[in-house]
Amino acid sequence: MVNFWKPKSCCKSLKTLKKLKISQAVMRVHAFLLLLFCFPHTTAQPQTLSFTLPSNYYEYLDVSVSQAQNLSFSVISNVSVYVFTSQAFSTFSQTGSAPSVFSKTGKDVKASVGPLQAGTYYFVVDNEGSHTARVSVWISEEPLSVYLLYHALPAPIGIADYGVDANAYTIKYTEVLRYAHIFSISAYNATPPTNVSKYGASLQLNTVLQVETVSGKSTYWLQNVVDFETNNQTLSYGDNVWNMSSSTSVFSKGALKGSGYISKFGNESVYIYATYFTSYNLPLYITLVTKTSYSAKSVNVQFGYFNGSQNPVWYDNVSLKEQGVVSAYMLVQDYNLTNRGTYYDAELVFGGEGNGEITNFTSLSANLALYYVTSELPRPKGRGFLLQSPTLPPLF
Repeated sequence: MVNFWKPKSCCKSLKTLKKLKISQAVMRVHAFLLLLFCFPHTTAQPQTLSFTLPSNYYEYLDVSVSQAQNLSFSVISNVSVYVFTSQAFSTFSQTGSAPSVFSKTGKDVKASVGPLQAGTYYFVVDNEGSHTARVSVWISEEPLSVYLLYHALPAPIGIADYGVDANAYTIKYTEVLRYAHIFSISAYNATPPTNVSKYGASLQLNTVLQVETVSGKSTYWLQNVVDFETNNQTLSYGDNVWNMSSSTSVFSKGALKGSGYISKFGNESVYIYATYFTSYNLPLYITLVTKTSYSAKSVNVQFGYFNGSQNPVWYDNVSLKEQGVVSAYMLVQDYNLTNRGTYYDAELVFGGEGNGEITNFTSLSANLALYYVTSELPRPKGRGFLLQSPTLPPLF
């Protein structure tokens, strides 16, 4: 990490080698099939930082906070910690003192400041001692704003659970069911992408799989999708698996096995499988189910649906090769993002058919419900939001 310091005795404008933005609202255009290359590399991801701070120097980070968010942090070192408004920080940088939203001195400073008014705040670590300080910082906005990355149309249509209600929460689950009662559905796009129907649409159950091993964590995006051809009332089922453990989805040879195959999408790789098309009639009742289990050497993901019987039809069974697996579960979490910069959420949404398509629904009427299965009992999700988070395109 590049260290950047400024002695308090200097009252001229600050010079920094690098400014670290903890939060940056980056617009991502997406409808269900929004393109992967729309994902930014800078998000509101919680940060862990380490740096050396000489005596009488301070370090700062400017943080963009949404309405009613808290700024949470932990600082380990014998230093003073401040949170300033923009105006107060300007005064502090010139004079060395100013009124603060928060201030505390100690060897282990932990706090959650807020709820705050929307705006830019300055998080300052100040070494007022006589010796150089080695500083470790963890900082995050909590809860993550569900409107941080995107908040306008075009967007997927449906419900999403971000772990945000009257109180923030986390849900770990191994099975999720999605119910949809569709009364009408018609879509049209005069200029669809290659291999996509003008009348195509999709209904997606999107979840995040977290795998914990003895050597670390891996994260995967699971898509259980119904692909509609609305002009002739046919549908197929399909699934995609993306590797969200880094900013680019990559699978090594033999990393996973199922009925499908790994395909390239730009500079990324994604697992793909789809069934044959079959006819449907309206009104249509669909139940999708995604289920996970694990052993010490692999994680199993089952993609299925119910066709009127009590038992699901498992149309694809994907095995992810992992060594030293300790646990594996799907996760909804309000205060963290994947290494890809996406939410740990659960989504049930309508959108375009595939390959980055944004479609127009000329007719759509449906009831949706999302249930988690924990301790073998279905649990309905709590509060829902119109989906505002990025979705990846199903690729069939």
